Amino acid sequence: MWPNFLASTLKSSRAFALNFGFYGLFKRVLSHDDKKSEFWKPLFAGGAAGATSLAIVYPIDCSKWKVFSGLAEQKSRNELGALYKGFGGSLPWVVMFRAMHFGGYDIAKEMIFSERKKGNFIEKYLVAYGVTMIAGFVSQPLSAVRDKQFRENRGLEKWKTGMGECVKKIYSEKGWRGFFGGMSRISVLSLSPALMLVLFDKLQYSWKGF
Repeated sequence: MWPNFLASTLKSSRAFALNFGFYGLFKRVLSHDDKKSEFWKPLFAGGAAGATSLAIVYPIDCSKWKVFSGLAEQKSRNELGALYKGFGGSLPWVVMFRAMHFGGYDIAKEMIFSERKKGNFIEKYLVAYGVTMIAGFVSQPLSAVRDKQFRENRGLEKWKTGMGECVKKIYSEKGWRGFFGGMSRISVLSLSPALMLVLFDKLQYSWKGF
């Protein structure tokens, strides 16, 4: 399990760096708002960071997938559209997950620890791990729809199966359980994002000390 955990952490470091960078940016932008209500700001910043990072990383990952799957030589009338094929199906899941992941961690941290300094690395990791699993559970139905859409349209230049039709197919094939089919993996897949979340939190605090 640990080799896979390390490989997953290294593989996702690029996306994590973008997500954390944009999350900090959106948090600073929202901090200029004088409204007293702060609860929604981390959630909004997390979702916006996820959407912005996905827009940058998605065409790169899409090009790599086409090369590995042998589809790189296929020509498309709209090359830019081909690079963002399936982006609309991934966006809702990413926004939901990152909003709960980043925003949920900041909210939970403020509720559990009275001051940012309080709470050691292990305690914060346990909080981050719990928040990451909750984010995975909440966003799992959107992930199931996204995966179904990719499977249904694999190899097609123009996608014919939309998200609405995928929802109907999942429900007709497996019922409501079909939207929560990957739950058993979430406990393992949450290890790496939780670790990166705590490391970023520690780095943020260290930078403020300089």
